[in-house]
Amino acid sequence: MREHANERFVGKLLLNAVAIVATVAAVAFTGPVAIIALGAIAGAASAAASAMDKVGPDGGIDWGAVGKDALVGGLVGGATAGATKILTLGRGGILWEKGQVAQGIQKYRFLANKAPGRWANKTVTKIRAKNSDVLKRDFIDNHTTFMGKTGGEVIGNMTSGAIEGAYDYSKNAGDDWSVRGMMLSATTGGIMKGASAGFKMAPNYVTNKVNYTKLPGIRHLPDGGRIQRLAASGVKNTTSQIAEMPINVGMSSVEALPKNRILQMDRNDYMAQHPGDNPEALNRAKVKDKSGADLMWDAAGAEIQKQGDYKNLAKNGAKTWKDRKSFTSSPTEQDTNTPAGAPE
Repeated sequence: MREHANERFVGKLLLNAVAIVATVAAVAFTGPVAIIALGAIAGAASAAASAMDKVGPDGGIDWGAVGKDALVGGLVGGATAGATKILTLGRGGILWEKGQVAQGIQKYRFLANKAPGRWANKTVTKIRAKNSDVLKRDFIDNHTTFMGKTGGEVIGNMTSGAIEGAYDYSKNAGDDWSVRGMMLSATTGGIMKGASAGFKMAPNYVTNKVNYTKLPGIRHLPDGGRIQRLAASGVKNTTSQIAEMPINVGMSSVEALPKNRILQMDRNDYMAQHPGDNPEALNRAKVKDKSGADLMWDAAGAEIQKQGDYKNLAKNGAKTWKDRKSFTSSPTEQDTNTPAGAPE
């Protein structure tokens, strides 16, 4: 048993490390293809880490369950990341991604007369003919307005929320799974996550308008220097996180009620058809027989804990480091188009 415990500990440690690295890397890459790939890796690693506690026939790790959960987690992670990013960026963002890849291939002369090189030259030529600005590295950050990005975020979050809602339901429904439950959970997840992105418009707009380089303490640092830019980025991201936390906690608390009710409906339907079965069996829907207030309280606590977990902290640290480049000594040059607290 001790051997299995050590095996689980090491496995979880390595898989969580992979999830952290992929999550942090996703912050550094803005193109949708990279985001989808890294989202899939992070999702697969996180799901596999959670499945390490499942016990196999020999008392050890159930590797079959780990592999299954990793596959599903990877698909969901890639789909949710892709839905959010692609719908936020729009067609211009996808063209930008293709342009960046193509220009990267063009740097390798030995590929010039091979298929990758020919594709790269053709792609760059087509994009340049449509809009040469798309080929610039900073196009993604500057090509849309705040309202345009926020609209994309709402739609992207609705889509990813629907995927996450269906996935979460499938994990908890057990043998009580139903098409009705799946559709209701997907709809609930989409509405709640989309609404959450919409509610964040106001705080994001306010935090985006502040010139952080002029705040007390920061303005006395060397003007336009690395330390000043890093400090300004850190304060901006921290302020954004604090402003968004009440929304995240509130929406998670409210969402806990319909999520539990959907599982309860499915379990009740099954028990009505199978009155002799045990409603507390492991294969039954994971219903929490608690009051609405207790459900909301538990959900709020879980969300607060999530805000401070290692993956979220690592992601915010990477975002602070990346965003430092958007701060300059001139207030007019500071990027005010990129909304703080982009969707996860």
